[in-house]
Amino acid sequence: MAKTIKIGTRTSALAMAQTREVASLLKSKNPTLNIEIVGVKNVTGDVDKKTPLQALGTIGVFTKEIDEMVLNGDVDIAVHSLKDIGTQRPGTLQTIAIPERVQPHDCILFNDDILDKIKHDEEIIIGASSPRRIELVPPFLEKALPQLGTKKPKIKVVPIRGNVPSRIEKLKGQRELNVTDVDHLDGICIAFAGVSRLFNDENSRDEMQTLLKGLRWMILPLSQCPGAPGQGALAIEALEGRDDLRDLLLSINKRAVQKDVLLERNILIEHGGGCHQAFGVTAIKMGITDDRLLVIKGKDKQGNDISENRWLSHCEGISLDKLWNGHDWRNDLFETDYIEHPPIKGDAVFVSNARALDDGNTNLDDHQRIWTAGVKSWYKLAAKGYWVEGCADSIGYDLLIRTLLNEPVLGLPTCDAWNVLTHADACEHWEHTNNNVISTYKLQEKDCQKAIDSLKQAENIFWSSYSQYQALKEFAPANATHICGPGKTAELLRKEGLKNLVITPSLEMLKEISK
Repeated sequence: MAKTIKIGTRTSALAMAQTREVASLLKSKNPTLNIEIVGVKNVTGDVDKKTPLQALGTIGVFTKEIDEMVLNGDVDIAVHSLKDIGTQRPGTLQTIAIPERVQPHDCILFNDDILDKIKHDEEIIIGASSPRRIELVPPFLEKALPQLGTKKPKIKVVPIRGNVPSRIEKLKGQRELNVTDVDHLDGICIAFAGVSRLFNDENSRDEMQTLLKGLRWMILPLSQCPGAPGQGALAIEALEGRDDLRDLLLSINKRAVQKDVLLERNILIEHGGGCHQAFGVTAIKMGITDDRLLVIKGKDKQGNDISENRWLSHCEGISLDKLWNGHDWRNDLFETDYIEHPPIKGDAVFVSNARALDDGNTNLDDHQRIWTAGVKSWYKLAAKGYWVEGCADSIGYDLLIRTLLNEPVLGLPTCDAWNVLTHADACEHWEHTNNNVISTYKLQEKDCQKAIDSLKQAENIFWSSYSQYQALKEFAPANATHICGPGKTAELLRKEGLKNLVITPSLEMLKEISK
């Protein structure tokens, strides 16, 4: 006789989509399994849709009633957004499995008149639901929005409640705001995972396509706006003694995701728990390595800034004696010459470096979707008036195309339709991506004997780019340790077969752990 299990969940469109996702995963492992989804309508956080979440004063506002159903045996398992569950679970309730995670970023959806508002120096009103977003979003947007007015954009974040579709309806003026002091919104900041899951769910895809039409995207970089601990992940919970369920649930568990979520939630515990604190934390995979960068940003309950980056690596104890720092010599080694190139056509553009988009040489229009390598390039492009949709956060384009750029909800074209702007000598290193690679500038080597003489004496060498390595590698001591950041430089240096290569989030972080 086929086994039947009951799954308890909220009845919101997103909760049901998440539960159907889990049900499909379980059925893929056990095709004869019968699954009954039990929707719970009286969940505290869903009943009261106006009070700000941090003001409700109830632990587990989205989980309490469902937890009770599992504890009472009314359902076998529960599916929750992992970020909604507390650090202490009631009774013998346990998180048994965490499936594959959707991208943990926050995103902002903007109305299509946002550029006009920026040009006229009007205040930009963003709806958000958490103290974390209220804390982190304004300072990022001030530099990330295109600088089209006479002064830096002024950002105001106001609290909003409701499920994902209703928030988008509020943004588009199709639903009452329930927000004090404002009669409209220019954007809403929400978890990208929620939008993605609803779009991928066949029951809600048509509605989401209609709601998202005409809106501008911005995917917030994790380095500046990390998500809530566990954001993008699902928790599948059951009673501790349900051995009959354990193997089935573990069959869809992802150990790497489980480890990352544990790192993030440990930071939450470190600062007293609670899902409404004004800080975010995300474990970021370091490009082609298995190291994690734990990004913590925001304030604790006492208002203390706890922002820091923790690099979880095996590089402790490295001596940085006689360090040659490529950043210090970059301007002495190369000068930039812009070159003629065809007009940049197509819908999507990846700018590998801010220098690749020169005002007098290269122009893009408002409808082209621009992504860039990192936050520094993002800010430089925004200063030139360009709308940047997202970035690789300096961890590499190859990782980006396997993750965010593949998300169906973004509606981005396939690789062969992307334009990649870079310098002339780098074009060959993009051939494997099938992109349309366009050289907009070239690097002219300058004679700098001081840099060469210093390099010859080095025991540790930080390369700021692969071009720098190519120009000077013959002068590097044979036994030197080579160091670089993640991303394209790391990929290319590893292909060179360097045995003593250290990949670090930044030279400053390597110096810190090497003390």
